[in-house]
Formats: sequence, structure tokens, C-alpha cells
Amino acid sequence: ANTSDYTDFFVSNPQEFFASMSNQWFTNSERVLELGLIRFNNKFPEPINQFLFYADVYSLGTNTTIFYSNDLNGNISSVKIPVTRDSQNRINSIKAGNKTYNFSLNSSGNVVSYSTN
Repeated sequence: ANTSDYTDFFVSNPQEFFASMSNQWFTNSERVLELGLIRFNNKFPEPINQFLFYADVYSLGTNTTIFYSNDLNGNISSVKIPVTRDSQNRINSIKAGNKTYNFSLNSSGNVVSYSTN
């Protein structure tokens, strides 16, 4: 299959995109963040925007979201992760491990840059 087959599949079946992303989120949420940043650095911004969408969904509008990890035996663990929000209630920072990721968002809420500290 070529790349357009996958693109067409998710366009035609958006519920499958949500299911696919959820599978990754519940396997290792922090890795989804890391991969989103790698792709952003390579000029592919959508994965980090999708990450922030999921972080927002699982935050239920609060100041924490939930990160999941799944070990080799299928045991799932979760941890609450602090987030901050901008004046439009969009997540603009997240603290994962010993790093805080700060996101600059455009008027549409898409990431235009980020920094870590």
C-alpha cells in the first residue's frame, strides 16, 4: 500500500484515526509527545497538535491530563500530568517528567513553536 491509501483511509474513516491515536496514547502517552515534537522539528506540525488535542480530551477541562503507559505484560498505569492554559482555555504547557514544554499557539490553536525548561 502507498501513503495515499492510508491518507484516504483516515479521511474516509475518521473514527479509525481517533481509535488509532487512542491506541498509541494508552500504550505510552509520553512517547506520543516525544514523537510529536520530533515530527514538529521536521516540519510536520499535525502530530503535536493532535497530541495537544488528546491531552485536552483526557484533561476534561481541568489543569491536569492523564498519561498512560503499558508494560510488556499488558499492565496499564496512569499518572496525572500538570497542564496550563491560555486565555482561550487551550493547553499551552505540559509538565512531563522533569521537563516543562511550553507551546506558542496561533489564533487557530495550532502550535507554531515550543520550548522546554
